[in-house]
Amino acid sequence: MELSATALRTYPDLTLGYTSLSHILGYVGRVTVNDLTGSPNGQPYTTWNSIGKNGLELTYESLLRGVDGHRDVEVNALGQEQHLVAEEPSVPGQTLRLTIDAEFQQVVETALQEGLRRAGVRRGVAIVLDPADSSVLAAVSLPSFDASEFSRGQSVAAYQALQANPDHPFFNRAIQGLYPAGSTIKPIIAAAALAERIITPTTSFLSTGGLSV
Repeated sequence: MELSATALRTYPDLTLGYTSLSHILGYVGRVTVNDLTGSPNGQPYTTWNSIGKNGLELTYESLLRGVDGHRDVEVNALGQEQHLVAEEPSVPGQTLRLTIDAEFQQVVETALQEGLRRAGVRRGVAIVLDPADSSVLAAVSLPSFDASEFSRGQSVAAYQALQANPDHPFFNRAIQGLYPAGSTIKPIIAAAALAERIITPTTSFLSTGGLSV
């Protein structure tokens, strides 16, 4: 018997019970047959590698992965190491810094959960932007899932249960949902109309509150 250490992706914020970051971070999983043919950064995958399957893990796989190292040793008939033949150190992946504020994401997730509870519904989305530069500070889509379960090894039954959930926890409503534009679109249209000189700062319209077709 031989014990060996291996890498395991962990998501600390998810252990606190706030799972909405899973839609943003995504998750990793074992390589498939198609993955073994190559990788985004030119280094071939091996059967024991984990790669990004969804979210930022997938989008930035080539940056986050790094380069595997290797160590070649000569052993005797008992498998005991005799001397080192060659060694190449591994290169860690790059650091990805988001505009998402993890603590604020938790606050928004809790607020959305309470709002959904009061409304008597189970699905919803909340996005908070920084008014100074429009960077995303929080993006919560509920229900969500726990990405940590995938890095540890999700069972077929558990995965099928998520797939069969009528509330679609894998569906990221923040970026995949299609919704009719509300009144928040009006300043954008007004700014475009001013830029094109279609209207002036004093132009006014009578809104009757409806559209008859």
